Amino acid sequence: MPRLRFIDLARAAFVVVSLKACLPPELCVPQEGTVGFFSQGDCVLTNRDSFRGHEWLTLLANRDLPPSRQFADGEIREVIEGNRRLDWPKELLVHMAHSVAAYAAAAAAAQDRPENQPLHFLLGPDNESADAVRLGRDVVRARTKAAVTAWVSDRTGALTRIGEACHTIQDAFSSAHAIRRAEDTSNPWCIEAVKAYLTRAPGFELPGERYHGGRTGDTIGHITTLDSIYRPGRDCYAPDTTDGVEACLSEEARRARLATRDYLAVVNDLVGREGIDDDAVDAALAPFFDAHLAMCL
Repeated sequence: MPRLRFIDLARAAFVVVSLKACLPPELCVPQEGTVGFFSQGDCVLTNRDSFRGHEWLTLLANRDLPPSRQFADGEIREVIEGNRRLDWPKELLVHMAHSVAAYAAAAAAAQDRPENQPLHFLLGPDNESADAVRLGRDVVRARTKAAVTAWVSDRTGALTRIGEACHTIQDAFSSAHAIRRAEDTSNPWCIEAVKAYLTRAPGFELPGERYHGGRTGDTIGHITTLDSIYRPGRDCYAPDTTDGVEACLSEEARRARLATRDYLAVVNDLVGREGIDDDAVDAALAPFFDAHLAMCL
C-alpha cells in the first residue's frame, strides 16, 4: 500500500542510518515481521510497521479460509514475499551494493513508470477510472493464469504471482488508491473512482483529493495515512500482535482482507488441477471481480 517518492525514501534512510551510525548504509539490524521476511538488506527502508499492511492482510485472509483450502505456512510465506516485492522489487536489490539511496531511487523510478500503475490499482497519466479497473483486473487475471501454468514446474514462481495479484487487490481497497461507495445497497463497496499517482497529462487533470495522498505543492504520491490498514487512534499506532492488529483494522482493510480471502480460495481451487485453461480461469474469476473489483453502476 505505501507509495513513496524518492525524497521521502532518502530522508527515511538518512534518519535510520544516522541513528545507527555504526552500520554502513547498505546494512541494517535483522528484524523479523510476522512471517520473518523483514531481515533482508532493504529492511533499512521497509522494516517499519507501515509497510506490513500487505503482510497482515494476506496472512489473516489465508487463516480465514477452512483448513482444507488454506495455503500451507511455507506457501503463504512465498505469497507474501511476492506481494511485498511489487513495492520493493527483488531484482532491484543489486542497487544495495552501492547504497540504500540508490535502491530507493531505483524503486521510485519503477513506481513512476506509467505501465506499472495498474499493478497498484492506480490511474495512468491519461486514462479514466473504468480503464484503470479493467487494467487492474487484467493484472489479477494474468498473474492467476501464470500461477496456474507454473504450479507444477515452478512452485515458488507460481506463489509469487499469486502474491502479486493479492497486492493489486489489496491496493484497490486503500483510500489512497480508490474511492469506494460502501453504502451502495445494490453493489456494496463498488468503485466510484480510481486515484492517480503520476502527474496527469494535459486535459486529464483531477481534483487534489483524487491523487494518491492528495497534493502538496508539486508532490504527488507522498506518504499518506490513507494507505494504513489501521483505523485512527493512538491505541492503533503500531499493534504487534494478531489480536491487536485485528482490533485495529479499518473498514477498508477488513474489506481488503475479505477480498484477499476470496481470491486465495479461488486460486487454491485452480492450481494443481489438470485441464485448467484460460477460459476456466476467466470463469472462476468473474464472480470474484463482480463482488470485489466492480465499478458502481
